[in-house]
Amino acid sequence: MEIPFIKGLPVLGSAIEFQKDPLAFIRKHEAQHPDLFGFRVGPNTLYFSNNADYAQHILFKNFKNYGKQNLMYREMAILFGGATSVVDGEKWKAGHEMIKPSLAMKRVTEFLPIIEKSFEGMLSGWEKRAAAGEFVDASADLAAATMSIIVNTMFGSNMPDDPELIGRSFRDILGIIVDRILSVLKFPLAVPTPQNLRYRRAIASIDGFIYRIIDEKLRANGAPVGSGRFQDILGEWIESLGPAAATSRKRLRDEVIGIFVAGHGSSATFLSWILYHLATQPEIQEDVTKELRDVLGGRTLEAADAGRLPLTRAVIEESMRLTPPGWVISRSTIAEDTLGPYRLPPGSMVLLSPYLLQNSPRYWERAEMFDPRRFLNRGDGFPANAFIPFTTGPRVCTGKSLAMIEATMLVAQTLRKYRLALKPGHRITPEGGFTLNLKGGLLLQLTKR
Repeated sequence: MEIPFIKGLPVLGSAIEFQKDPLAFIRKHEAQHPDLFGFRVGPNTLYFSNNADYAQHILFKNFKNYGKQNLMYREMAILFGGATSVVDGEKWKAGHEMIKPSLAMKRVTEFLPIIEKSFEGMLSGWEKRAAAGEFVDASADLAAATMSIIVNTMFGSNMPDDPELIGRSFRDILGIIVDRILSVLKFPLAVPTPQNLRYRRAIASIDGFIYRIIDEKLRANGAPVGSGRFQDILGEWIESLGPAAATSRKRLRDEVIGIFVAGHGSSATFLSWILYHLATQPEIQEDVTKELRDVLGGRTLEAADAGRLPLTRAVIEESMRLTPPGWVISRSTIAEDTLGPYRLPPGSMVLLSPYLLQNSPRYWERAEMFDPRRFLNRGDGFPANAFIPFTTGPRVCTGKSLAMIEATMLVAQTLRKYRLALKPGHRITPEGGFTLNLKGGLLLQLTKR
């Protein structure tokens, strides 16, 4: 069967419409062609599918035939280099073996004191503003908190001299990557355009900061602590590499970048959406607060508590369903393949969207409603194949455990201190950038409990 194709403009194809608002473009055409459709962005042909069976085929059942050698990951390599998150094959296996132990659940629970301290600092900073009736920009504050968490877990301390500069540098580069992915005409990075000069300044700031830490760690041989364990993720990586660590500065830099982007930018977006949903659902907010009070009383969250907080976890999962921070996934066929009745030639770039899949009434009852109880009552009809906020298959997000621990701690710490509401009249809409951004920011009204 012939794949439905969106007729665009000569030469440009659908580039203008897609560049203006990629999320709106995909949503518009998915409504008519949910299984699969194709479109052109200049010389590049892309395909989009919102079929859960096709997604499972691409990401899990036949994942070996779907790699990351495509337009999206070529542009991401501008920043990520050879990070595990953007490579395939043996390079991915080697990186995964090094990274996975550092982000396993058992290891991540050891980061709880760092996570608690970072969020506690943010929440304490809200007290005067709450007392004065001021609104807080929770998205900006969560970005600062997640930077503190990832810096301390990755490096053991060593906050940058100017954390706002590093945060802004990451935001600049990720914005440039999105622009380049969506653009038909783009200059090589060596050409001194204003955008390219901004990129060079940003990458110089980031590399200067990261290489300084790597070199300090290499000189200290990973800086082991008294127990013989390594205090931080980078130190563990250096230990695992052994003698090869001394010649692996670039590899370490690339892997740090991959974890940093996920643990800072994507995590801040993920956590912002959770607070947004709680702020707009006062009854659910109070039910979660009661659960936290019943289980924790006045003490701090511990690792064993995660399994005793089913409603809290369900709220986090429902937030991930409605507003997953990773709104789009791309893969490309290595050999010819078929999706249902459709044939995909080699080198076909296929887009999937957890956001659209998880909001689809094809798979979810009352898909548009925030209803965490759907995750408490998983029965035979629960559409597990249509729930992929961390992707699925062998390349499921390595940082999943850290993200869930952070989210649980944030909810526990925040609701203990405050009732949340949106600033009156403040509207937030999802925006498809590098992550599923909260367009307009998250302005919260806080009431002290």
